[in-house]
Amino acid sequence: MFKRISLFSSYSLNRILIGAISSICLLIISPHSNVVMCYFNRLSAVSPTSEAPIVIGAFFSLHNPPVSHGGGRLRECGDIREDYGIHRVEGTFWILDQINANQSILPNITVGYQIRDSCWYAPVALEQTIEFIGKSVLTIGDPTLNTKNGRSQLAAIIGPGDSSITMQTHNILQLFEMPQIGYSSTARQLSDKEKFKYFIRVIASDTQQAQAIVDIIEQFKWNYVATIGTEGDYGRGGVEAIRRLLKKDACIGADFTMPIGANVSVAIQLIQQLIIRAPRVQVLICFCLDHSIRAILQAISQLNYTKRFVILGSDAWADRLNVIPNNTENVALGAITIKARSLRVPGFEQYFRRLHVYNNTRNVWFTEYWQHKFDCGLTNYNNTISRKTYARQCRPEQESLTRVPYNEDPKLAFVINSILAVVHGLDKMHKQICNGTSGLCAEMTRMNTSLLMQFVTSSRFTGITGEEVFFDENGDGPGRYDILNLQYNSDDVEHPLHYVQIGTWNTGKLSLNTSSIRFFADQYSINQIGIHQYCSEACPLGHIKKFIDEKHCCWKCHPCDNAIVLDETTCFTCPVGFAPNSDQTGNQYTLIFLSFITEKPLACDLLPITTINFRHPLSVIICFAAAVGILISLFVLYIFIRFNATPVVKSTTRELSYLILTGILFCHLTAFIILQKPSFIICVLTRLLPGISFSMIYGSLVTKTNRIARLLARSKKKIITKRLKFMGARHQLAIACLIIVTEIIIVAATVYRDPPTAELIETGGRLLLTCKNSIPGIVAPLGFDGVLVFLCTLYAIKTRNLPENFNEAKFIGFSMYTTCVIWLAFAAVYVTIDVKVFSLCVATNA
Repeated sequence: MFKRISLFSSYSLNRILIGAISSICLLIISPHSNVVMCYFNRLSAVSPTSEAPIVIGAFFSLHNPPVSHGGGRLRECGDIREDYGIHRVEGTFWILDQINANQSILPNITVGYQIRDSCWYAPVALEQTIEFIGKSVLTIGDPTLNTKNGRSQLAAIIGPGDSSITMQTHNILQLFEMPQIGYSSTARQLSDKEKFKYFIRVIASDTQQAQAIVDIIEQFKWNYVATIGTEGDYGRGGVEAIRRLLKKDACIGADFTMPIGANVSVAIQLIQQLIIRAPRVQVLICFCLDHSIRAILQAISQLNYTKRFVILGSDAWADRLNVIPNNTENVALGAITIKARSLRVPGFEQYFRRLHVYNNTRNVWFTEYWQHKFDCGLTNYNNTISRKTYARQCRPEQESLTRVPYNEDPKLAFVINSILAVVHGLDKMHKQICNGTSGLCAEMTRMNTSLLMQFVTSSRFTGITGEEVFFDENGDGPGRYDILNLQYNSDDVEHPLHYVQIGTWNTGKLSLNTSSIRFFADQYSINQIGIHQYCSEACPLGHIKKFIDEKHCCWKCHPCDNAIVLDETTCFTCPVGFAPNSDQTGNQYTLIFLSFITEKPLACDLLPITTINFRHPLSVIICFAAAVGILISLFVLYIFIRFNATPVVKSTTRELSYLILTGILFCHLTAFIILQKPSFIICVLTRLLPGISFSMIYGSLVTKTNRIARLLARSKKKIITKRLKFMGARHQLAIACLIIVTEIIIVAATVYRDPPTAELIETGGRLLLTCKNSIPGIVAPLGFDGVLVFLCTLYAIKTRNLPENFNEAKFIGFSMYTTCVIWLAFAAVYVTIDVKVFSLCVATNA
């Protein structure tokens, strides 16, 4: 924003800005209240200006955040912190002492420090940022000020530790092109160099940590998890990264946000909602800060869900024991935690244990820490702050850090590496600007922080623990994580809880020793616990999943009836003639390549092929009825031939009677043809015989009943004027034959247009070889026969009142009435059933 057009203009502009800010103090509206704050009297550790011309600023959370009060926050910070605070302050002193003693780097240049307390609280951190700027930045680019009469040059600022606070402080620091080095701010948003141009970090982004967590989930094949993230860029950003990386490999059944500073009652409500929303979830991913972890563990313990969740914690938990409240050890046991690879700093423990309240005067918070550590009060010591009343007085001569437990801050190595990154950048800048001159040259006195940022970003060095430190294109450090498992050691009576390293994640590669993992207080192995991998039970064989939510977490099982299970959500119906195999399994490849391998789907079995044969019970009955009909027809035909010249036979119109008997005989013979094994000849005869047989019968009957009706009508006339035509036997036979020829033409046309063939139809779990059903081939011939039946019935009704001694018309009428009933039944049955052979046989025999 501020371009250095000229040295004077840049200095003047910065000075005016800082002066304006200083004159109105610091107007910050708290995010939790409407209180305007103006406060500049916090303790800070600053090296003497005369000794250190260049200083490195640092934000450390020396105290816990202010406690919640009435919906807002008090201005006073919480208790002193050892791991996040005192260790980092002393680590800064320790490494700067070594750097200043080493003449191979920045020769004859002493690097100082300016350390401020951020309290892990944004308003306090912003307040301290203004202090940094007001007391150090004004000298940048001021040719009238030097290190003897002015102030030390602020080269860069380390921290703060929280990602969201880092973003807020960077908004101010980037106005002055001040490099900011992160040691524990891991939010992925900070990788955006357009928004955070002057920020880099020695620790990896949360995106890499989220990938490590996702790799662990995939390693264990946990498909159904819940997530809890602390409110802010760290927690919510980490959870969103996990959600984005998981994609469809696992389902997040429930996702909750833990408010910053939330107490146990809030955590209890959250866990209760989790149980209601996702009752089968057993894997809980906690991307939380330490205060959220404590509240969640207490809530699980109070709800008596001790063995309910396998907890997977982020690097804010790491290998810290102080995040586990008393009486919650059984809940925390078995937790898998991610720890950013930060090996113990060699030599620091010995240095720290030698510290004493007598001799440690440069650490302005050390006396407060001493009181908190030994639970006693100190008097007559400078900078002594008593935030609470202690029951006893300290006895420094009897107290020593060598006799108390030491748990090193897990991020201490990152703090030291951040300082080393600035120092290496300063050294490269010194060699280029000062041309190897020992001491601070004039060009370096006017600190070009923008140029320093370039040198720091391009630096590559060996860190304090021996691992290489470098920055990628986003200004992020390499992703190295240790995978830990909290276990119980019965041999250690004083400290039974300890973290066991079960694996590592190094720049995308996960290495995990699952055999060494122990879960819950009973210390079950991975093979002894049953994790519900899904929201719903696994579907049985032959079923697919029907998802009941948008996230595809939960489902109902749906059977694949007469089909194979192609995948977990798809049924595939086997082609006609095939049925699913016994386990109803299959895949797309077996179906695609069926013609190249087996000429049928590998997952579908060919149905057994059967035909209608004479051994079928219905076939036996039909054949018996047909045989009886044939015998009767032959017997009647014999009688007619035997008594052909008698008046009785002559009166029945012998020619038409012979034609009717032949048609009846063909109808009975048709049953034996239809029941044969289907072939082209059989299918052709099946199409020809029924229609032609019926036309022979009903065509003759129509001719006969028409003759009778005409005679009846003539007999009713008083005066007969002319003789009836076509009443002779030969004329009657010709008319019947014309009707039969018409039927033959109709059948031939349908056979030509739709040739009969044998086909396989699926019925009753088998394949039936039968003649192809042709609707036109059945409707056209039998439709014509139906017209004949209708005319016969009509004439039968008209001739129902003939004299009693001429009762042939009555018999014809009775047969037509029964025929109409049979044909209506045949039409209904033929359309509805699959096996049409039997219905056709019954119709032709009836």
